[in-house]
Amino acid sequence: MKSEYFKKGSQSSTIRGTREKKQPQSKNWDKIIYLSFVAVILFAILYVVFFNTFFVTGEGVAVVDNVDIKAPNDIYVENYFKGHGEQVQRGDSLFSYASMDWTKRIEKVNKLGEKASELENERSDVEDEIYLKNRVIRLAQDRIDFFEEKQAEIRQKVELDLVSSTELSAIERDLFEERSRLEEIETELKVLENQKDRLDRRISQLQNDLREGVGDQLVQVYNSPVDGTVTEIYESNSKQIFRSDRVMRIKPEQSDPHIVSFFPREDVEYLEIGMVLSIDFDNGEKSEGVVRDIYDAREDIIEHFEQTGNLILEHVIVELIPIDSSAARQWSEYNRMGLQASRTKYGILGLDTEDVDIHQ
Repeated sequence: MKSEYFKKGSQSSTIRGTREKKQPQSKNWDKIIYLSFVAVILFAILYVVFFNTFFVTGEGVAVVDNVDIKAPNDIYVENYFKGHGEQVQRGDSLFSYASMDWTKRIEKVNKLGEKASELENERSDVEDEIYLKNRVIRLAQDRIDFFEEKQAEIRQKVELDLVSSTELSAIERDLFEERSRLEEIETELKVLENQKDRLDRRISQLQNDLREGVGDQLVQVYNSPVDGTVTEIYESNSKQIFRSDRVMRIKPEQSDPHIVSFFPREDVEYLEIGMVLSIDFDNGEKSEGVVRDIYDAREDIIEHFEQTGNLILEHVIVELIPIDSSAARQWSEYNRMGLQASRTKYGILGLDTEDVDIHQ
């Protein structure tokens, strides 16, 4: 008899399980980032090649012809009469100043001291003369008093026939002469006293100047050379400004805004006077300008360095003027702002504005 175990074992077995789902393939992000990076680089290279092939570009700045007020020498600014943004007329007082030239200041003070000493010596001489005149006047008055008493005494004797009238006439003559002499001396004394008063005033003024350490003639006023608007004031805490340093900047009413740009020397063949260039300012604003002049950067290099702050020898300078009055107003507001000027080399794609005849 077969075991029950073997009967069960002879039956077919069934194995059950769950089917695993297929795992999605993960994206290769490294490869995507690498390809994107390569694409960006290729696009940038193609853009640069395209731009350099078909466009000429130059860097530049907007320039407004301002008037710089510079210190005539080392000065100390005492007071500003005009502030930032204020309108000025030609001849208006801009500021007062005193020289910081200590040698000159010492010379001036020494001259004031010498002049004061001369005046004091002159006053001393006048005072001596006044003293002597007063003594003479007192003596003259004493003689007049004596002659008047003598006159009264002789008049009585003449009335009593004790003396002749000749003696009375003689004393009256002496009295008249003494009184005339007294009047003359008193007039001279008055002149001397007036002279002393004038000397006192002059000496007092000079002493005030010496106490201040500088005479009034050292304080000067700088007047505006043009009509315009004060755009900058270069003010230091000490108010000391050295020779040829800027004190103020004035934008004239009749200003001439223009652009000074620098183009590679090899691109000059694509530029001509009268061409219209596109302008992209650093603040994102756009404009257009007309080529006014083209010249070597090595010409007037100092002047352009002062205007733009750039010293570039391997480039050509291209000056641009506004295409219209609207552009002129815009450029006036963007003084010293950086920009890029550009134009197609061959006039392709219709991107360029028609050239302008600036000589009309």
